[in-house]
Amino acid sequence: MDKILQFINSKTNDKWKNLQFKEAVLDAKSDTIQINFEYPKIADFTENFDDLTVLCKEYLSKFDYDVKVNVKKFTLSLQKLKSETLKIANDVMKGQLVTKENLSFDFDGDKTVLTISYGFKISEQLQNEYANEIEKQIFEKYNYSVVVKFVIVDAVDDVIIERERDITEENLILESEQESKVVKIKNVNNVYGEINDDVALLVGNMYGNESVTVAGVLESFAIKETKPKENTDEKDKKQRTQRKYLSFELSHNGQSVKCYYFLTKEQQEKNLENGKTYVITGSVNKFNETESIRVKAIAECEIVFPKTVWRKCPKQYNLVRPEKFVQTEQVGLFFVEKETENKYLRENTFVVYDLETTGINLSHDKIIDIGAYKVVNGKIVEKFCTYVNPEIHIPEEASKVNRITDDMVAEYPNIDKILPDFYKFCYGSKIVGYNNIGFDDVFINREGRRLKYNFDNGRDDVINIARTNLPGLKNYKLGTVCANQNVPLIDAHRASNDALATAKLFIKLAEKFC
Repeated sequence: MDKILQFINSKTNDKWKNLQFKEAVLDAKSDTIQINFEYPKIADFTENFDDLTVLCKEYLSKFDYDVKVNVKKFTLSLQKLKSETLKIANDVMKGQLVTKENLSFDFDGDKTVLTISYGFKISEQLQNEYANEIEKQIFEKYNYSVVVKFVIVDAVDDVIIERERDITEENLILESEQESKVVKIKNVNNVYGEINDDVALLVGNMYGNESVTVAGVLESFAIKETKPKENTDEKDKKQRTQRKYLSFELSHNGQSVKCYYFLTKEQQEKNLENGKTYVITGSVNKFNETESIRVKAIAECEIVFPKTVWRKCPKQYNLVRPEKFVQTEQVGLFFVEKETENKYLRENTFVVYDLETTGINLSHDKIIDIGAYKVVNGKIVEKFCTYVNPEIHIPEEASKVNRITDDMVAEYPNIDKILPDFYKFCYGSKIVGYNNIGFDDVFINREGRRLKYNFDNGRDDVINIARTNLPGLKNYKLGTVCANQNVPLIDAHRASNDALATAKLFIKLAEKFC
């Protein structure tokens, strides 16, 4: 009940800053509200609550009830210490990378040692900064001293390697075929010469061969003529016959090769169509470190790509584990959260997510921040939040927007190690974002394809729900729609904050319109 605590401390100059609201109970028979608090800072605990009772009565004066106040001395059990330390550690370390499984306490006389096991290396400087801040916050909140130590667990990489091997023998064979970049071709329609092959190399994989059969998409087609050599006299120029040739490129997946086909006197010029798929046979030439193909035969064709191999959902989380989401907002004194009756929310599980990146180039920029929340039966139940090391410099233009710098992500794993855990978090859920289908989803799908994780989940975009059902807004930016629906958006342009606001907005709009 944050508002009553703010009221009390504003009136007492933060005398009760460590007070924690526990519950408010209404006794209708006696018209009494019983407000129960906990006071965790034992050293400052006092039995005199008269001024606290007066302030609570003042705050609740609009209710025609008698007000009683009870303050219970906080007892710090080991279980409570672990759960509270877990929250503090993940808050300090800016990512949900610590779980109860890798957090342990040892008691040595009056000294309590907190050991945090970590799945990747952290610099000694950062360990000291984290340890000092965690120790400080635990002491300030509970008047309890701990000594924080970090232990780096090297075995995590071995777990990841084993997980990556956890695919069937059939998939291993198919992956081997994909790596070879040999594809089948069909519906071969000869244009010049004759091609009888039923397989070909994709562009970018013919190097080291003298004679090749290569398939790709045709670009930059032109019909040209050879020119007489320089320093040739006029008589030789007249006698010399110019030859026509086809000049074009074959490309695939961002790679291309220059191709030339010289026409004979008997052959007629035929236009090849840019954008269509062709297969050629020829010999590889190398001039000034640049390779090209002197073509012997050309045919239009279709490429039959190998079946895409997708990895299975990991059996366990390894580096980033979801954490139970705890609602911290007090929406009303006697508010009781009800189960949703909305069919769309009841019949689906949703993961609402947001990303921050090094820029807006969908091909080259990298993910640096993931924030995601799982929604079940219309309630947020779990969160998955972490920074990501892009292994490239974060441009100043990006940092100005999201306030994320190289130093902040330096100690975090790269996307190769984080994506399997994010895939597991999303598995079986419909993926939701705000204006994300053309941006965030592109980044996730790109990395998924590269690492063989198939994010083929159903999709929903909250901006589409807003545009359809909330006409007349000045714009449909996340902040504008949140303000219209009284959904808090705090510290925007951080993935976890934007994702949380989007999740709350999604639930609210889905209840009304879906």
